[in-house]
Amino acid sequence: MIFWKKMKYMAGVFAVAGTFGLGWHGGHIGNAGLFGGGYKVVAEFGDVGGLEGGDTVSIAGIRVGSVESVSLREYQAEVVMRLDDGVEIRDDSVASIKTKSLLGGKYVQITPGGSDRVISDGGKLRETESAMDPERLISSYVFGKV
Repeated sequence: MIFWKKMKYMAGVFAVAGTFGLGWHGGHIGNAGLFGGGYKVVAEFGDVGGLEGGDTVSIAGIRVGSVESVSLREYQAEVVMRLDDGVEIRDDSVASIKTKSLLGGKYVQITPGGSDRVISDGGKLRETESAMDPERLISSYVFGKV
């Protein structure tokens, strides 16, 4: 009888520890606000081509943050990104929307600038390149505009 009480107690401890562990791990993977650090940077694009919250932000192919939200603001797509602490973005850097593979999926690539000024929390990247539209590119090729 004592053995079963100990087993129930241990099962409860493992359940609570597992739930906490999954929550902590999920918060770090998603860079969710509860556990995620970093700082926010905003950029406006003419076309995001399907970019969504949670997509990757990278520099030189290295993940440095994630897209927090994408919304429409004055007929432009406003992208809010959460970048990791310690990543400094210069105010003349360029944010581009790229395609991960032929199957789709988007990410934001930041090409560093050479300015001495660093964008702070809530700052704005002014130089952007919208997503490439494959249909428009194929159409231009087919009709000889490329």
